Amino acid sequence: MPDADEDGVADGVDQCPDTPANEPVNDVGCPIRLEAVPWSTGPYGTNIRDTAGDFTLETLDGKVTFSEAWTGQDSWVFFARSPTSPELEQVWASDPVALLKESPANVHYVFFSAGTDPATDVAELKSRFTKALGKIKSPDQWTGRLHFVPTPFEQVDSVLKTFSVAHAKHRSTSRAFAVDRFQRWREVGMLGALGSGGVRGEMRFLSRVPHGFNYERSVERERAALKPVEVVIADGFVHPGGWEGGNKSRLEATFPSAEQMKSFDSMAIHAFTSCPKHLDGAENGCPEWDMAHHLMLCDEADPSSCDTELVRYITTYHREGEWRTDISPLLPLLASGGKRTLEYRGPNSYGLHLTIQLWNDPAKTERPIAIQKLWGAAPNETRWDEKYNDTLAPVSFDFDSQAASRVEIVAALTGHGFGSTNENCAEFCNHQHQFTLNGSPLSLLEYPNAGKREGCYAQVKQGVVPNQFGTWPFGRAGWCPGQDVKLETVSMSDSLQSGKNALDYRVLFENASYTPNYLDPEPKDPYFPHLRTQIWLVTYGRE
Repeated sequence: MPDADEDGVADGVDQCPDTPANEPVNDVGCPIRLEAVPWSTGPYGTNIRDTAGDFTLETLDGKVTFSEAWTGQDSWVFFARSPTSPELEQVWASDPVALLKESPANVHYVFFSAGTDPATDVAELKSRFTKALGKIKSPDQWTGRLHFVPTPFEQVDSVLKTFSVAHAKHRSTSRAFAVDRFQRWREVGMLGALGSGGVRGEMRFLSRVPHGFNYERSVERERAALKPVEVVIADGFVHPGGWEGGNKSRLEATFPSAEQMKSFDSMAIHAFTSCPKHLDGAENGCPEWDMAHHLMLCDEADPSSCDTELVRYITTYHREGEWRTDISPLLPLLASGGKRTLEYRGPNSYGLHLTIQLWNDPAKTERPIAIQKLWGAAPNETRWDEKYNDTLAPVSFDFDSQAASRVEIVAALTGHGFGSTNENCAEFCNHQHQFTLNGSPLSLLEYPNAGKREGCYAQVKQGVVPNQFGTWPFGRAGWCPGQDVKLETVSMSDSLQSGKNALDYRVLFENASYTPNYLDPEPKDPYFPHLRTQIWLVTYGRE
């Protein structure tokens, strides 16, 4: 029978006829990653990440029962007016237009009031939303997704009331909370931007919550769709943190055999950094600062030496983090398989959940077969000044077109340090990385997002943890607080030649070598400009 999208499901049965090539599908031809999460009948609880039970809302537009409205594709976000909280009052009073414009389509918002006249409060808010809907392009998408509850907040359905009471001492969670796409209770974080005058509450920050849940959902669904071989590195091990002995945690894992490793062309690391009882806030044991953390691979011959960075994270202000990082180019580092020692480094203490995922992607025709370190000292930082490029020696390498299909540069590049130069480098300035192959410049790696007021706010869809309790919205140079550092690649195909090749590398600022303009003639570490780099040459072969 015909199968137009070649997914293995005949056209007469296929309910998703436009599925992309090589996308894993279910029995009716729809992507597994898009499958709905079925309603859970429990057990239910009131702790963060417990399954949320059923409840009914008496809204201005009629009765809404959670289980009946559950689609398995949506997030639910709840917010109550709180006159005793200046920050939450600012959220309530702010313009809802931005919230509607910036939200994904698969979210429900539920509004209550803990004020003295709840019915008037929510009626007034509904009126503001009605006006706001007239100012956006697709108001119909919000039909049935905005719920205004005139019932006094203290008298709402017992499921919601019990949750709220249980979290009365947990920052704003008793008045602002959510249910994610897995039907779990969640906190929503700080609802505003932190400036010199404190936090300015804005309703649009609620929009970051469902975007974050959508990212988490995509991580889990991709895992389910790929059905990877999983190597567990840590399953709840508590990394002590600190700057001395607790800064490094040694971990061991057993990989498939060398022969099995040859069958994989793809690799990712799933990481979840958990806090006690999954609660926000340093007062609850969730670290307050954005710090660079690293998962290091130790040498096979000498496990006491752990200088190879597999993945870099910048931790989250007062919140947990979850990421899935594709590190497929680094597969040759684990080609021998078997038992390996790894080391997790960083000053913040978390419960570590780390799993390496290995699989074969049917869409790929190549796999990485060799890797060579080029430049960089990560996890260590290197001061970036007028002398930096003098330390970057040219590299030569051979390319055998009979044995390999191509080579590429793979890099993890982040800038750090601020406030010591006029350029505010290197955390908030655009450091540029120029590679030259056989005299021809390759594509420039640069970070124009650095310094943008909402550069990281806009990247929640890519895994930035939303609504952190800090200056998380500001764009950084190659990283964001509460995100994994993505590997970047530079193609060499246009200038690559069979035989000997010469590769040069320089770091630039505004297309020239950087000479810092210091505000203090003797700047003090760690605020002067630093770069943390790891740069590889990866060779690929045909599968």
